[in-house]
Amino acid sequence: MRSNLMFLGFLSCFIILYGAYLFSFTLFEGYSTLSSDSFGYVLLARKWSPYFLPSEAELLIWPAQTYPPGFAWLLAATGASESSYAGHLVVSVAMLISIVLMGWWAYRELGWAIGCLLTISLALLPGAVWSSMSILSENSYLAFTLAALLLYTFIRTNENCGPVWYFMLLLCLLAALLTRTIGIALVAALMTISLFDSSLLKQKRIIFLLIGFVSICGWQLWDLVDPQSKEASYLAFLRPALGTENMALSERFIYFFGFVRINLFSMMDAWPNYISPVFSNIWFSLFAYALLAFCLIATLLRALRLKLDAIYVFFYLCILLAWPYPQEMPRFMHPVVMLVLAQPLFLLRSNAQNGSKVPFKTVAIPFVALLIFNGLLAQKQLLELRGKPEQNTRRLHIPGNTIVFVTGTMRSIDRSFFRTHFR
Repeated sequence: MRSNLMFLGFLSCFIILYGAYLFSFTLFEGYSTLSSDSFGYVLLARKWSPYFLPSEAELLIWPAQTYPPGFAWLLAATGASESSYAGHLVVSVAMLISIVLMGWWAYRELGWAIGCLLTISLALLPGAVWSSMSILSENSYLAFTLAALLLYTFIRTNENCGPVWYFMLLLCLLAALLTRTIGIALVAALMTISLFDSSLLKQKRIIFLLIGFVSICGWQLWDLVDPQSKEASYLAFLRPALGTENMALSERFIYFFGFVRINLFSMMDAWPNYISPVFSNIWFSLFAYALLAFCLIATLLRALRLKLDAIYVFFYLCILLAWPYPQEMPRFMHPVVMLVLAQPLFLLRSNAQNGSKVPFKTVAIPFVALLIFNGLLAQKQLLELRGKPEQNTRRLHIPGNTIVFVTGTMRSIDRSFFRTHFR
């Protein structure tokens, strides 16, 4: 109990300080942005918002917005569609919640010292900052998936869990699916565990399987509630990767693997983007890709041991290989980067508990220290670039349609704006 309170104290102080730093990017002058799909989410949020009546321009635009509704519902319920400050605040708070959840999980799995260091290292990732600059769904999706993974871990390790815990897991899975379609990867991972993990009690395996099935059914119900969004169904996203109807089967395979190759190179390019805003140094590139290889090997080994988070990461990355927007890969990789970086530590801890001769802290401390050092260098670069976004946009290796820098934030999103820009 004392250890829990000490870590919660550390986490509270750290999140307050880090939150102030994050808000300096997302809520004030410098890196503020309303780019990429931000306007689509804001428009959908205004559709569901109980706080205002729509304008004529918004009524005309709504049928073209086909995003999953979860994030738009969150913006609508919090009134964040009325002000860009409120929208950025929701996204930033979701990032802080994700760091808290990941930090608590790291503490429970890795111990007090390594949990603290890993929490700091993950918060220092520059990708955690620039992923919070737009009003996009990735941060809330990350929070929902981490909550689901924590609930699964709690249920698995406690024999007498009441129905409330299973219901909370169902809600988190459903929220993840309704926020981003790729949440199907987490549901598929849970159902895989239910089918193949014989170490789980039979009752829990059945309940997890039912939770996965019910979450998919609930996810599909929103097509009935909002028929215009059927265009955004999961299979529709995969059609560009499968070629055209006039192609022969062999041509479809060639087209598909060409598509996968493009996405693979985009993912390889997105990785160093995420952990440093400027990566022209060849030694840094070698470090970044060596780190990625180490983490992916650990992920694969843990997936073979039927660890839910590792299987989820594997399924998620496989789906990204067929995703039709390679130019926005840094944004799409954001929800799993923290989990990917944690995989080697989770593997080493498990091996140590099973009698491995490799001392856990001997490897874990240098690993997280290296991540912290990289994070401090990256944050120094971000601070140097802040305040002069127009001169430095090209120096950041981030797709232009993912992050568009502007000199300040629009203070309010009112009807005159939509009448002017969306006729």
